[in-house]
Amino acid sequence: GKGGLILLNADWSAAKTWISERMDKEVVADNVAAKLNRFLVEPFLPHEQSEEVYICIQSTRDGEEFMFYHEGGVEVGDVDAKAKRYLNPIGASPTEAELSAALLTELPEATRPCVASFLSHLFQMFTQYHFVYLEINPLVVKNG
Repeated sequence: GKGGLILLNADWSAAKTWISERMDKEVVADNVAAKLNRFLVEPFLPHEQSEEVYICIQSTRDGEEFMFYHEGGVEVGDVDAKAKRYLNPIGASPTEAELSAALLTELPEATRPCVASFLSHLFQMFTQYHFVYLEINPLVVKNG
């Protein structure tokens, strides 16, 4: 992966070894140095690149901004330039219909309700746990 910070196609034993080799070691990314002491391990879901999307929710002065791009993954590129955006006003909760209309128009119509529901629930978690930034890339969407 980018920056050598992603391990792919590994079993649990290989993942533990990879983590132990990096635990509490300093890493430099984008001119910022820090020690790694938290790791996220997730199972891989076999999928096609066309099933990857990008989602970000971030707090701004005016509310929470959703950014969504229908092509996610390691090679997503400049999402700031190409993502669809939806600014949710402070104190409001977006409806699934609003999220779908603003962000999901490039997805197959059959997939939109599932993704809109996911985004709605993701937003609830974002606010409940006082996140200021949350990015998922890729989010794999299979069969709606």
